[in-house]
Amino acid sequence: MAGRIRTDPCVVIGAGPVGLIAALALARRGLPTVVLEAEPQDRVRPGSRAIALMFPSLWRLDRVLPGLGGQIRAAGVMPTGYDAFYGGRRVFSQHLGAATPVLSRLASSLAQRRTEQIVFAECVAHGVEFRWGATVAGLESSEDGVRVLHGT
Repeated sequence: MAGRIRTDPCVVIGAGPVGLIAALALARRGLPTVVLEAEPQDRVRPGSRAIALMFPSLWRLDRVLPGLGGQIRAAGVMPTGYDAFYGGRRVFSQHLGAATPVLSRLASSLAQRRTEQIVFAECVAHGVEFRWGATVAGLESSEDGVRVLHGT
């Protein structure tokens, strides 16, 4: 409604890397933000689905919070190459040799859990609220906003 100031929080569903970055970006713009995560805070994350961050991603992280891409880059190691496989067969191989100062700014390889720890700490520092063990059953949208339906 015109003239009405909304103070409802922005809700982000999921505390993985994308959800954490979204929450941080909202909080940095002065919006009250809450993250709902179905799993407990001390959850064990099997494997690493986001293990390497390339320059475009690191640059975008710096746009969300200046220095964030640098924090993540410093916490990881510079990948000097990779092999791509399809159907168990190598289809591409690229190896750069020893990392140079220029190459060291291009990418970072680190466990997804470590990336999440860095971004989570920044979220907390910027006032993002977290609700762990908060399952979401669905969303109901209307002209007045969105209602989060909690699961069991």
